[in-house]
Amino acid sequence: MIFHFVESAAPEARAVLSQLRAQLVQHPDCLRTELLISTRQVGLYLLISEWPTEPQLTLPAQVRAWVFRTVEPPDNLPVVVSGL
Repeated sequence: MIFHFVESAAPEARAVLSQLRAQLVQHPDCLRTELLISTRQVGLYLLISEWPTEPQLTLPAQVRAWVFRTVEPPDNLPVVVSGL
């Protein structure tokens, strides 16, 4: 699996990454997306998307991006959500 990460702390970060997320979910190869906000860095957002192969994406200005490939599969532990 390929994970694509896009980060922004610009004043309009949430709106920009939400718009990008809406575009990514329309892509037939996009498996999932998730928009996160940092609990430690005010205003820092991270958009994560999962792909079967590395995507060729056009990204908005004022973002940074990284691509990672799975080296070891998930351990399949249950997900615990807190603070919601």
